[in-house]
Amino acid sequence: MTAMKLILTPALLAAIRKQPGLPRHTWYFITATTLSALNRPDELPEVFKNAIGEGSGTTGNSVPSRDYQLHISRRLREALLKASAVGGMPKVGRPRSINALMSLKSATPEDLLDEPGMGTSLRHRDIHDTAPAQVLERGQAFFEAIYGKISRRIMGQLDRSGAPDLGLLARLTYGYVLSNTDVLTPAETSFVLIASLIPQDVSVFLEQPRRCTKAMCNADAKL
Repeated sequence: MTAMKLILTPALLAAIRKQPGLPRHTWYFITATTLSALNRPDELPEVFKNAIGEGSGTTGNSVPSRDYQLHISRRLREALLKASAVGGMPKVGRPRSINALMSLKSATPEDLLDEPGMGTSLRHRDIHDTAPAQVLERGQAFFEAIYGKISRRIMGQLDRSGAPDLGLLARLTYGYVLSNTDVLTPAETSFVLIASLIPQDVSVFLEQPRRCTKAMCNADAKL
């Protein structure tokens, strides 16, 4: 079997890392999200290695601190999890998000993994300690922040798709998955959605999120 051509060449990786249009500390999870959407989980370990390597100066030596490595690891996992909301299923085979997360796990040291029973789930509080109406309201607010003036029309299309539960699925996804900002900010989450949608060539869903993401980034910069 012929090996697949490498997408993330050293030159491309260097260009992405130096891209002036990207906010700081976002290149690695945006790149990972795009590779996942392209169903190229095999290239995620290289992204992880380079992202971790950027922290080598945080401790005064060549080894990044464990806190920094854990921070990067969790941001990558969260991005891939959120990307599954819009680009998780390939044409054939297992969900792309599963392929991507398993590939990332294979490159992640055990002490940087969040395993079941460790109490590190970001959404345990949302599921067990928060009223569903509150979570859904948060999700609706995030949906409106993403789609702006066309948010009502988009949700209406989902509700009238012939499968009314499609709208329910969107509300649950935005509430319990996408609007959680414990690891990624709203602007960073919007970057994840855009990075996952572009490879799927669904431009009709991209114009408004791009505009809203710019506004979110400006808001983040003021914090």
